[in-house]
Amino acid sequence: MVIRESKEYLGIIGAYTDDNGRFQYDRFNKELIKLATSSKTIKTVINQGASEEDILLIAIDMFVAKHVKGYSGTEDHNSAMILALDTMGKRRAFTAFKRHLRQMASAHKKLT
Repeated sequence: MVIRESKEYLGIIGAYTDDNGRFQYDRFNKELIKLATSSKTIKTVINQGASEEDILLIAIDMFVAKHVKGYSGTEDHNSAMILALDTMGKRRAFTAFKRHLRQMASAHKKLT
């Protein structure tokens, strides 16, 4: 299956596209940041020193599961989803979210 034709991808695109057909990067990132900030799982993997890519895989899995009933993606599917979302337009989809993850990791390092 081509990821850009999957119900998960189309569901995310549909949920974060405005009436003019533009993807709402800010709203998308705010939701991801909200998820990361409230998720014990994400905080735990950050505290364990997981890579940004590993954290992003976990976050996108949780995020898609929240938006698509019955979703249980594989690592390959989630990686393809991240790549498809990140390359769909001129802007990178995860810029603000990745910045937030680095801030969370930095804050953890300061505490230890």
